[in-house]
Formats: sequence, C-alpha cells, structure tokens
Amino acid sequence: YQRRVHGDRINRIIEMSSEPPPKRARLDSGRAVSRPSSSSSSSSSSSSSSSSSAIVVVKKDPAELESSFLAFCEANPVGVTDDMLKNEFPLNTMTELVQVINTLLAKNRLTIHQNGNVLVYRLVASSDADKLRGLGAVEISVYRMIEKEGNKGLWIRDMRRMSNLGPKINKILKTLTTRKLIKSEKSVAAKNKKVFMLYHLQPAKEVSGACWYNGSDFDDDFMAALQKTVIKFFKKQEYGHVQQVCEDVNSSGIFKVSVGEDDMATLLNSMCYDSVIEKVNSSESLVLEESSKKKVKKKTETFRLVRAGAYRSDYTTIPCSVCPVAEKCTENGVINPSDCEYFAKWADF
Repeated sequence: YQRRVHGDRINRIIEMSSEPPPKRARLDSGRAVSRPSSSSSSSSSSSSSSSSSAIVVVKKDPAELESSFLAFCEANPVGVTDDMLKNEFPLNTMTELVQVINTLLAKNRLTIHQNGNVLVYRLVASSDADKLRGLGAVEISVYRMIEKEGNKGLWIRDMRRMSNLGPKINKILKTLTTRKLIKSEKSVAAKNKKVFMLYHLQPAKEVSGACWYNGSDFDDDFMAALQKTVIKFFKKQEYGHVQQVCEDVNSSGIFKVSVGEDDMATLLNSMCYDSVIEKVNSSESLVLEESSKKKVKKKTETFRLVRAGAYRSDYTTIPCSVCPVAEKCTENGVINPSDCEYFAKWADF
C-alpha cells in the first residue's frame, strides 16, 4: 500500500513537471506578475496547486486609463475603432475603457461616426468642447450635422428632413446662432435659400458667388470697373499672365475685395471671348503645391490687348472656335446657339 501511494505521488510529480507553466498576467506597464511563492502562502496543500495557476488581474487607475486613451486618439486623428482599442489596451481594462468613452462623450470630447458597420471614435479639441458646454444632446446633434457640410452649408429644408425635428429646428438654430457657433448665408443659387455653416468658415464660391456677387445680386458695376483696370494694366505692360494681373489689381487699392487667381482667369477668358484681349501663348510647369507638398502641373497663359488695325474677319472671330463648352453645345440643349450672347453678338455683323 505504501509503495502504491508513493508511486502515485511520483507519477503526479512527473505529470506536473511536464505541464506548461501558467500564463503570466500582463500589467499596463508591460511587466508580468509572477505566481505567488509557497513561502508567502499560508493556505493548505490541497489548495496550493489551484492558487498557483490563477492569473492575477490588475485594474488600471481610471485617470491613467483616460490619459492613455486620449494620447492614443491624438496619435490617430482620423479616428480609432474597437479593434484598434483591443490591440492597444489589455482585455481586462475593456470594462473601464467603456466608462472612459462614455465620460468623454458626455463632456463632448469625443464623437462617434459610422463607417460602414464599424464605429469610429474621434477626439474633439478641448477648445471646441468648451463651446458646446451647456447644450443638449439634440442641439449638439444639429451642430454636428452642420459641421459635416463644411463651407458649403446645410439648407434648413434638408436639415428638417435629416433630423425629423420639424419646426423645433428653428429654436435650435436660433440658440446656436446666438452663441456664435453657426451663421446663415444666402446662396446665390436661389435668393430665398439660406444655408447654415460653422461661424468661423468662409462660404464656398458655390454659395457666395465669389467676388462677382454683392449679396445675392450679380455686381455689374464691379465687373465693369475690374475690366477697365485690367485694360490699363495691358496698356502699361504689353504682356501679362494671370498672376501678374491679379497682383496688380489687388495692390491698386481700388477694390475692397481681393480677387483670386481663379476668378481673374475667368475674367480674362471672358474678355478674350469679347475680343478685348487675346492669348498669345501658354505653357505648363511643375509647381510645388503647399497643401499636398507635391509638384503639380500648372498652366501659364499669357495675354495681351487685341492690336489695333489687325485684320480680323468676322469668320475668323467666331466665338465657337474658342468657346470652352463648344462640345456641349447642341441645337436643343441647355447650351445652344440660340441663347448664346456671344454668338448673337457675332451674328449681328
């Protein structure tokens, strides 16, 4: 009997020695926690084997966990997903992490976006979060809806449809406008159409009409004065490209608004169609784009006044030869010869 018992103990020792050691619990600091030693344990021999293989779970301090989460979000400004969080933080902190996320959502320091079937968490700057302090969940939801549309703005009719708030949306918009979080802008596309955008944004050209509009009306006087200034430039300097003309006009001090290069290019092309100026050559060069830090092709066109006394036949000056939308021009189309003011002017020779 003693030999049998002794043999059983030996077999048990052999089996225990062949078993892999228990996994060590990973601390947030990256160090492992070892199994407690037998010297520090006062439990009986029957429970010592089970306690030695138990995994030690160490909870992270909530403040430290929040700090780690904020740092992780700052390092990923595009947003973080649940999978990214599981790879970054230990599994035993997931419950506390959910509480941290809910706390930051309540403080407006975090927003949730849907990307397909994946939730994306994005950090909100503390300065932006302070602006929204005191607002209700519905008001913040409307603010985020307007923010998403950028400088093109959101039409109030679309806002009612998207939010299902009905007439209540007017009170919310008034609150956000009073706190200078949003503003309304009239769209040149329709005189009675107002769009809302964030207070600090400059309206897009599709909304404001750029420098060509005064409110919602096209500014004919501004256009005429600008054309005269351009003609003076070419009388003073025989040749010039868009950038040179633009710099001369803006530095003249005649106009209160600044004319951009894109708007100036539109004006110069219009004056070409009116046979006031003409293109003499164009070239392409590689220019470093500041936003993307990449070299892109930029077309440079040189203009001059139409020379007096030059032979210009009515057949060689037909506007269709230089029209940028000639390919879209059809007899019954939106663009057609019957409604073209340039073609009508040319045909009346």
